[in-house]
Amino acid sequence: MSLEKIKQEIQIIESFLTEEELNKDLIEVENEELIKYLETIGAREIQYETGNQPQFGKFTELGGVTNLWYKDDNEIWLIKYYEIKRFFK
Repeated sequence: MSLEKIKQEIQIIESFLTEEELNKDLIEVENEELIKYLETIGAREIQYETGNQPQFGKFTELGGVTNLWYKDDNEIWLIKYYEIKRFFK
């Protein structure tokens, strides 16, 4: 998945969100139109690297894998908006 495609998906998702939701870090999706869109595109997992250098004797995040949005075990769509802000804002 290209970075540009993910950015387009984020813009579409943001167009469904309220101002209140845009100020949250974790959004539980209730908007039916947004749910339909998320069902269409599915969960979005990304791999990332932080660019940090390992430090002796300390835990240092070097990279990993995270979901930007996904459906939880209760079939509720969650948007990790803090991750979107971290990587795309």
